[in-house]
Amino acid sequence: MTNAREILKWKRLDERRHMHRCVFVCRSLNDIIDFDFNFKHNTAFHNYNTHQYNKLHLPAPKTNWGKQKLTYQATKDFSNLNPEFRELR
Repeated sequence: MTNAREILKWKRLDERRHMHRCVFVCRSLNDIIDFDFNFKHNTAFHNYNTHQYNKLHLPAPKTNWGKQKLTYQATKDFSNLNPEFRELR
């Protein structure tokens, strides 16, 4: 199966999911789609210039089920992108 995937240049399922979640957040931030994520940047919580300063604020889920929700995973994936990709409009 790996050889066929390499020949067809298909990505692994987890890579495709990661890409789709990041595109979803980017489109939502730029108002291309109408989905209210209720995003908050870390700048809304403090004014210190830290390493996490310009990333999206991750919600604090109380259970593991909360970590499996689309909003949590998409926010986490998008925040872990390189800054150059996060700033694309």
